[in-house]
Amino acid sequence: MCLCVFGFRNERTPTVEKGFVVRSGHSMPLALYDDAWNLKTILPFLKDGYRLPVRSWQNRKSAPPGAYQTVWLFGECAHFAAQFPDAELIFVSPPENFPLPKNTLKVFLKRFRESHSQGKEVEYY
Repeated sequence: MCLCVFGFRNERTPTVEKGFVVRSGHSMPLALYDDAWNLKTILPFLKDGYRLPVRSWQNRKSAPPGAYQTVWLFGECAHFAAQFPDAELIFVSPPENFPLPKNTLKVFLKRFRESHSQGKEVEYY
């Protein structure tokens, strides 16, 4: 019976490593989220691989160490943007009037928040 469980595991199966859920993929962005989000609500945004904390990162003082090509910042975790000056940043529901940095790649907003684009590509969810 136990052998059957391990038989279904492959390299794309998420694992937990040092407090982060990691799923191997072509792209391996870091995703940080606040208390309003959870793993279930974040995963639809992350299509390929990812590295995201098991728990909210909202009350942390600094971002996790590492060099990342792409960083997803959900909600209040937008405030960690300055700690990733060399990464492409994707924001999902950033706080109202949050100044988007130059390295912003995309912003996802709820349909009713139309005025936050600041000239950046916007998608709605």
